[in-house]
Amino acid sequence: MAFITFRKIITLRLYISHRMTRLLLILSTYFLCFQGFSQTFNFTNASATGRFGPTQAQVNTAYSSTNLAGNVLVINGIQYWVVPSTGVYEINAIGASGGGTNGGFGASMTGEFLLTGGDSLLIIVGQQGVSPDESTTGGGGSFVVIRDPGSSNIGPGGTPVTALLIAGGGGGNNDAANANCNANTTNNANGGFGGTGSGAAGTNGNGGGISTPSGNNRGGAGGGFLTDGDHTGTCSPAGPQESGRSFLNGGDGGQAVSCGTPHPGGFGGGGGSMSTGWRGAGGGGGYSGGGAGQTNSVAITQRGGGGGSFNSGTNPLNAVASTSGHGSVTITVLSSGATNDIGAIAIDSPTVFCPGPQNVVATIQNFGANVVNSCTVNWSVDGVIQPFFSFSGTLDTIGGTGNSTAQILLGSFNFSTNNPYDVEVWTSMPNGVADTVALNDSTAQIIQSSLPPPTGLTLGPVSGTTASFSWTPGSLSNSWLWVIVPLGSPPTGTGTAASVPNATATGLTSETAYDIYVREVCPTGDTSSWEGPLFVLTPFLCPPNAYCFLPCGATGQFGPSQTQCNSTYLGTNLAGNVTVTGGIQNWNVPSGGLYEITVYGAQGFGPFGG
Repeated sequence: MAFITFRKIITLRLYISHRMTRLLLILSTYFLCFQGFSQTFNFTNASATGRFGPTQAQVNTAYSSTNLAGNVLVINGIQYWVVPSTGVYEINAIGASGGGTNGGFGASMTGEFLLTGGDSLLIIVGQQGVSPDESTTGGGGSFVVIRDPGSSNIGPGGTPVTALLIAGGGGGNNDAANANCNANTTNNANGGFGGTGSGAAGTNGNGGGISTPSGNNRGGAGGGFLTDGDHTGTCSPAGPQESGRSFLNGGDGGQAVSCGTPHPGGFGGGGGSMSTGWRGAGGGGGYSGGGAGQTNSVAITQRGGGGGSFNSGTNPLNAVASTSGHGSVTITVLSSGATNDIGAIAIDSPTVFCPGPQNVVATIQNFGANVVNSCTVNWSVDGVIQPFFSFSGTLDTIGGTGNSTAQILLGSFNFSTNNPYDVEVWTSMPNGVADTVALNDSTAQIIQSSLPPPTGLTLGPVSGTTASFSWTPGSLSNSWLWVIVPLGSPPTGTGTAASVPNATATGLTSETAYDIYVREVCPTGDTSSWEGPLFVLTPFLCPPNAYCFLPCGATGQFGPSQTQCNSTYLGTNLAGNVTVTGGIQNWNVPSGGLYEITVYGAQGFGPFGG
């Protein structure tokens, strides 16, 4: 990010935005560095792979053209960074994914933290697991830890530390995708699985379990924040173990040195594995380590469990990451620690809605050192200023006992059909004085009317001429259209209206295949895309005054029993008139005359049976 350095004793600078013009008089004893709208620090694995973190040379190269250049010290793969100034920081950590074709995803953990200038942060960026054959290894967790002289947790180099934010790594997996391989967003990890042995999940900041404790183990568990993964395997009695190391013990990935070909777990406590005639899967590192898996053959049926995560920040946002690869840590300055500092942080609604008047709701937050009792909340749509809102209430400081955020109903705006609108919200005058920190004042969002289609289209009771079905609404429109068409045909026509999420199609032809489609509709006529098709096949329907003989519920190689046919024909013109012998139905023709006989053979078995 570009910056300007001022070295005069007194510097005059003009800051212009689309809303205001400010004249800033900046006094500096030596110099002042001004950086743009927001300041973000991006920490990466610096091209390092495997069980060890990056070197100082790798980090120097990776950060050479960034705002971290010359500001990161590397000791045994851990990146040490000093907080530049007191303020509120948003930290996002993403754990690395596990090795394999379906290696688990890491967690994505975000929180806000009040940090003091001069605080030392210790950062591990998790590194991805590997899969050289059927065996796989766990991904490393990403850790953000602060030096804390009062802590009893002693980390690398004898440094007392306290965890701020930890994103678990994914477990290794070459088998079908499994959610247990993903990192957990809660503190505890997931267990491993194998055809021979399944390692236990780590809990409460501890490492995970291996599949064969005290035995001939092939998959390593993930390391936790406090303790390593299980090291009782007998394949590395005098060297590195297959299980990952805890953060307090340096965070190295696991790797055995005997019993076969070793494979390294990702830096950040990822569990390693090895290959002989047996195969293993490593667990992910994290706040708690994922369990390992093992199969005593050349197979892919084993998988490692994802690591656990930890978030001590305010306004937490915790999720499973959606992409694979190495982890990352991103730190963004939200506030510089000013006395009176407030900002708009989100536009909460409208989100999914029909065209027409809609309430606009936003969230504001106190970033300053003072409690905020009043402020002005301004907003615009496509650059047109709307009536401002005067907030009166109590917003506590971040870390205080009260709420530091408030949700505000700004007003209503008439959103027309399918037009995107640029909605911006910004704050001013906290406690009746000027807000001296502009970088966190505003937030903006493109808002457009939209309707998602319904989901969960489900078939209900079906007769020869009717079919009932239901669905889960996609929004709050409470109005839908549905069509039923011949099998394979696209949805056509306007459709039939429904005001409840279920319907029954009538007038169908028996023994005929259909497709059903449903979509949301607004009062203004806007619609979602069609959800479907839902396949339906109407059953046989006996014509009036005909004698219809059925299998009576029998399947397989034998025909129906007398009991089955008695039950099937109850209430029909065949009741009491059919006797069954060895599955064959016997019926006496009631009277002489001309009869039409129609016979249908059974369909063959299988998805393409004729």
